[in-house]
Amino acid sequence: MEIKNENKNNVVNFKGNWNIDLDVPEQMYNRQSIAYKVVSCENSDFRVTNAILTDTGFEFGMIVSNIKKPEQPQMLKDLWQEYENGKLDIAEYNRKINEDEEIKKVDEEYFKQLLPINIYDYNPNTGKTNFENITYVENENGEKFESTMSSSRKQDSNFIDDNTYSFYETFSLTPYTATDKLKVRILLKDKPYIIELEKVYK
Repeated sequence: MEIKNENKNNVVNFKGNWNIDLDVPEQMYNRQSIAYKVVSCENSDFRVTNAILTDTGFEFGMIVSNIKKPEQPQMLKDLWQEYENGKLDIAEYNRKINEDEEIKKVDEEYFKQLLPINIYDYNPNTGKTNFENITYVENENGEKFESTMSSSRKQDSNFIDDNTYSFYETFSLTPYTATDKLKVRILLKDKPYIIELEKVYK
């Protein structure tokens, strides 16, 4: 290994060959996957792109068409412009976003509009998730599975253009709790839609 210190800022450059041992669980590198296909969907603007069950969770992805990307409120644009023009430093900007009640309310509503599919409604007082207010997967036994927060989670929620939204989420359903048929209940802008899936046999 060669170490060089070639500049006045004390930046050290390392050059060499590296061997790093990582302890990766077997279920991460030797995953078996099971595909599901769409049997029915209550919303014609939904195009399912992925429905795969692995040892670490159920990955579900879709594209939503005909959904308008929200425009950033003028109040938030003006606040950002003040920061960019040097009228506010980052601490003042964050304080206004978090403490000014009017700005905070507008910011929270805008953030909610940017995430039209809700996946989270946990009540810390009861220690339970309110499934009526979220998107989830349900098996044939009536068991419901919310999104997982594990390190293997794959997730995406963003507008890919002014009229199209990409959604991808990993749910806590595993091969041990999965059934041949599943229901994915999508809560889009507080309105539920059911997508029925069926296991694909090879």
